[in-house]
Amino acid sequence: MLTLNEAVVGRMESLLQPCSADDGEAEWTLWQNIKAEPGKAGVVSVKEAASRLALVRGIGIPSNLFQDVPAKLVERYAKQAAVEEPFELRRHTGPMRATLQTSFLHRRGEDLTDHLVDLLVECVHKMTKRADSRIGETLSATLRKAPGKLLKLYRIAKASLVGRKEMVEDVIFPVASEDWLLGLVHEVESKKSFKENVRKALHRAYSSHYRQMLPALLNNLVFHTTTQYQPIMQALE
Repeated sequence: MLTLNEAVVGRMESLLQPCSADDGEAEWTLWQNIKAEPGKAGVVSVKEAASRLALVRGIGIPSNLFQDVPAKLVERYAKQAAVEEPFELRRHTGPMRATLQTSFLHRRGEDLTDHLVDLLVECVHKMTKRADSRIGETLSATLRKAPGKLLKLYRIAKASLVGRKEMVEDVIFPVASEDWLLGLVHEVESKKSFKENVRKALHRAYSSHYRQMLPALLNNLVFHTTTQYQPIMQALE
């Protein structure tokens, strides 16, 4: 069975010690900071979640500490530690206090990692959505410059509404052939200005707000992939 060294135990003990507070303020500990729930996706919440995860990892609990312990037992101790206040944890004997703390910190590290992954996915989706919105505006402007196409696009829209329960081939293609539609898509997307606007939209979506969040997310997550996705790993590095 694995045991904890004195340095790890000492760092866990320090989490329960009250931090200096102004007169009249309630006692506050790093333990309570780790337990605090992060808010919605935002610069502050991302940085707070990353800071808490770094604090948990900094304790130095071995990753394989509970490899021979039933998961339900670890969960039971973690839940008990989650509902106890720091002063209650300090009342336990050393072995019991260490068991409660390590169980909670083990599970908390997993939860915070999952939360950061969720935030990363949410940030990417929001950036893409914002960029898509701007790209849509660019596309509309491009089509407005081609009045000859608007009539056919109007007929496509009307045909799709009138025969919305029918097959696309039966409703759309009589108005605009598949080759014509493919040509339109190619014409719009091949325009240098359109491609440049796509690039700029994605860059603007990242550079302003999300640029402050992504480093905190990426620097606290470890990515793995198969050999076919190595360019993605290189980009992350």
